Amino acid sequence: MDVVNRPLPKDFIKTKTKSAPVLWIARNCRATNGREKYIKKLMEYVDVHSYGPCLNNKPFPSDKSRLNLMSEYKFYLAIENANCEDYVTEKLFDTLSQSAVPILDGPPSYEGFLPTQRSAIFMDAYPDPKDLADYINFLDKNDTAYLEYLSFRRDALDKSIKDRLDQKFIDNWSDTMAFNEKSSYCSVCRGVLPWWAYKNDPTKRQSNETFQEKKDVFVVDNTCAKRGKWDYIDNGPPYHPDWTPRSSDEFTRPNFYVNSTEQQPSHHAPTQVATTVV
Repeated sequence: MDVVNRPLPKDFIKTKTKSAPVLWIARNCRATNGREKYIKKLMEYVDVHSYGPCLNNKPFPSDKSRLNLMSEYKFYLAIENANCEDYVTEKLFDTLSQSAVPILDGPPSYEGFLPTQRSAIFMDAYPDPKDLADYINFLDKNDTAYLEYLSFRRDALDKSIKDRLDQKFIDNWSDTMAFNEKSSYCSVCRGVLPWWAYKNDPTKRQSNETFQEKKDVFVVDNTCAKRGKWDYIDNGPPYHPDWTPRSSDEFTRPNFYVNSTEQQPSHHAPTQVATTVV
C-alpha cells in the first residue's frame, strides 16, 4: 500500500531511459507457457532490453541491481512462466515498486493484485506481437497517455485511496501480514510439493531418470493452463491461438483498432472514454 500512495515526482518521465521503452530480466528460458517465443517476436517491432540469460542483448551492469534497472524503464515484462490461478510473483510487485508499467501474463484474473484494472497491459490481449509493440511505441511517444497507467500515483495528492484504487486491491493489501503469509505459503507449496512427491513416490520414477529431466514435474496445480500457451507463434502470422484473447483496453488511444486495416474482431471493441491525449 505504501508504494501506490507515493505521489509521482514532477520530473518522473525524465527518470526513464530513452534507449528503450521495455525491460526484461529472466532466468528461466524454458518456461512452460513458451513466453520467450512471443517476446522474441516482440523484439522485432519494439526495443526490449534483456539483461538476463533469456534472449540476452545487454550485459548486466556491475554497478546496478535488477531493481535499479527496473526503475529506469517505462515498461517491464512481468510475465509469469506458467499460467495458474493466483500465481502472481514478485515480478509484478517489484515492477510497481519501481514505478514501471507492467506488461502481464499469468493468472486468468489479476483482481486484488493490481491497484486498478488499468494499471497494467495484458499481453494476451495482443495475440500478434506486432500489435502490442505498436501500442507500446505509441505510449512511449505520448507521456499523457503513458501516465494514465500510473494514475493511482499521479492523483495521490488529489484523490482518496477509495477513489484511486480497486476495492479488492485495498482488501488484499490492507492486512500486510496476512497477505505475506498467504503469498509465502503458496510459493513454498508450488516449489516444494512437486519435488517432495517425485522423490518419495516410486511410481513417479523410472530407471536412469533424473528429477530435472521430467518436463512436467512442476506443473501440479490443477488450476494451471496447459503447456505452450505461446507456442502458436512458431506457426507465423496470421496468429491464431487456441485460447480466447483478453479484450484490449486501449483507453488511452480512443477509437484505435488492432489491425486497423482489417475488420475489427469482436474481442477488440474499443473503450469509449473522455481522456484527452496529446
